[in-house]
Amino acid sequence: EPVPATRERAGESALPVRVLLMDRQVRLQPGEQATYVASALKFQSPQGLDAGNISLAWRPETEDLTIHKVVIRRGEEVIDVLASGQTFTTLRREQNLDQAMLDGVLTANLFPEDLQVGDILEIATTLTQRDPVLAGHMEEVTGPLNFPADRVRVRVQWPKGVKMQLARTPDLPDWRRGSEGGFETAALQMHDVQPITPPRDAPLRYSMIRLAQATDFASWADVAALEAPLYRKAAQLPAEGSLRTEVERIRDASADPVARAEAALKLVQNRIRYVALAMGEGGLAPADAAQTWSRRYGDCKGKTALLLAILGELGIEAEPVFVHTGLGDTLGERLPTVGAFGHVLVRARIAGRDYWL
Repeated sequence: EPVPATRERAGESALPVRVLLMDRQVRLQPGEQATYVASALKFQSPQGLDAGNISLAWRPETEDLTIHKVVIRRGEEVIDVLASGQTFTTLRREQNLDQAMLDGVLTANLFPEDLQVGDILEIATTLTQRDPVLAGHMEEVTGPLNFPADRVRVRVQWPKGVKMQLARTPDLPDWRRGSEGGFETAALQMHDVQPITPPRDAPLRYSMIRLAQATDFASWADVAALEAPLYRKAAQLPAEGSLRTEVERIRDASADPVARAEAALKLVQNRIRYVALAMGEGGLAPADAAQTWSRRYGDCKGKTALLLAILGELGIEAEPVFVHTGLGDTLGERLPTVGAFGHVLVRARIAGRDYWL
């Protein structure tokens, strides 16, 4: 949905960069999500010009990036940056390589030429995402929208007939509902936005500022039901080989299930180094236990599946548990989404007691 031409609202701003517009429109469909983002930045000091360096990221195996426009407005003059012959440079930067994480993300970078103080830079892009692991489910989280801006808009679309849950933090305006074509719509808009300062040394939930959410998951149990079969499939022990030999060694060493669980944990911790391969389906789906053992490396998902396979062979009840290592008790205030989690671990139950591994 087009927005009116960018105009600077009344009032002074001493910031190096003034955000005139931040517009985010998301079309959710089973199997695909398209996110259109349009922004307009006015540069008010030489220091602010650094914000004109454009860097756009996407995962080429599951995402397409479309760049609609890069335009500089200088008074009445309109400079089409792309039409002038300037092009993006694509890099694979792997910014988390020092943490043994490979995500395959590419970044398209452009440093617009002749950008000057007083210019307005307008950018519009669409990121189209397709993740087969979600099995047609739809979810979107926008925020925190905690930055000074003249105008901010968030708009979400989804097919009619789909039951979509919507939520927003109390510091956002109400959703404005509607429909067009075969889609339901919900939008919220703010003008003259000023940042909210969270209290110092407070729990992280106080930093969840201006957060908008949409999901077709009815409950957290539905999120678990989506992922649980992936771990059951991955947590299978080979019929023979060195991994089977290690499991039998643990079985023969002790009949105590606690001692067996501890030995299994040590095996996975000490013999499998941490490497995350998040390309393709690797961001959400675990590698098979046999593959992780053969590689001698895996991420939290692969190591969890391996540990589950070993514990299951030893007759120990265990299951994968999704967590987020930083959000803590804020999860209870959010709608159910797969994206709310950043880690997975194992809960084993022995003689009525839970062990978190």
